[in-house]
Amino acid sequence: MKNKLVLILFLFAFGVTNAQKVKMKKGKVYVDKKEYLTYKKTDKGDVFSSLEGKVLFILTKKSIEIENPAVKNAGETNTIKSDIEAKLNRTTQSDNLGRGNKLTKKKEIKYLVVKYFTFNLEYETTLKKSKFVKAFYKAKVLNIAGVIDQGKANKLAAKMRKDISGKKK
Repeated sequence: MKNKLVLILFLFAFGVTNAQKVKMKKGKVYVDKKEYLTYKKTDKGDVFSSLEGKVLFILTKKSIEIENPAVKNAGETNTIKSDIEAKLNRTTQSDNLGRGNKLTKKKEIKYLVVKYFTFNLEYETTLKKSKFVKAFYKAKVLNIAGVIDQGKANKLAAKMRKDISGKKK
């Protein structure tokens, strides 16, 4: 029993010390308190560069509104009514989808468009900026020389890619 407790504590301590902390402030990106990248906010999005000043990628924030899927389901569930309810008109679909109801509001999806400068790769992801930079760091896409490894960037894109703008209807 004691051995299991020591093993669990060891694994927990290893997990805590192995986690990276990403901070973004004043145009610099820090990973574990070490400067990793620089960024600049522009009208096209946030442009991320290596420490040497070479532009790597741009992150553009976007959002779309889609119809709430619960609205479709609410209309279907209210079609089956008892004869008494139908005669008394106590419940109708318009009552359930009335003003101020959560079901009538469209659902907003926020996402990032990632576009690499050194080669033709662009994709959408639902991650926030700091989470994306953390995944970029963990995947070791940027090598020591400050150049993006295209193969690792493609693998990262395959993991994160989501077709968000295609959901717009």
